[in-house]
Amino acid sequence: MEKSANTAISYKPLPADGSQIRLVTILPGPAHKKVKCTVESFPFIKNEANGPKYEALSYVWGDATITTPITLNSQPFQVTTNLEAALRVLRLKNKKRVIWVDAICINQTSIQERNQEVRRMREIYSRAEHVIVWLGPELEPGTTTPVNCVDCDAAAIILDGTGDPIYAILMLNRFFSRPWFSRIWV
Repeated sequence: MEKSANTAISYKPLPADGSQIRLVTILPGPAHKKVKCTVESFPFIKNEANGPKYEALSYVWGDATITTPITLNSQPFQVTTNLEAALRVLRLKNKKRVIWVDAICINQTSIQERNQEVRRMREIYSRAEHVIVWLGPELEPGTTTPVNCVDCDAAAIILDGTGDPIYAILMLNRFFSRPWFSRIWV
């Protein structure tokens, strides 16, 4: 087993044949509490419909030098602040949630495993029950932001032509200026 660079977490190597996948279980809890998760391997047989049920998270890592701890398998584990924010929002109050997220499910200290898993990402995302796109936290807390513009005037302008079109253009510009839209792959 290899130890991750920033924690006491040990990763058992995933088989090169792609027959296993690691998944994260976000443990339930209130929004103000520290994020707690587990990670474990599951069978992942090609073309098998009875594989594990999970959601896949698509997000931007953000600045890899700015991290915050979560608890993973009862150990501290450093993740980017953007990932911690996503996990916090995705955490359910009374129910576990199973996701695939690259920063935790792939041993980032193993170049071999990173390369192997990147080649499988299309399959990993396509076999997920849902793909969740995390665009990031609100740009200005307490205000209407592009992330929730479905509820704002910009959406009404687009849908029924009412209101100020300049406002709609500004909101759409802010929305599509999010870092997620400039990633190498989306």
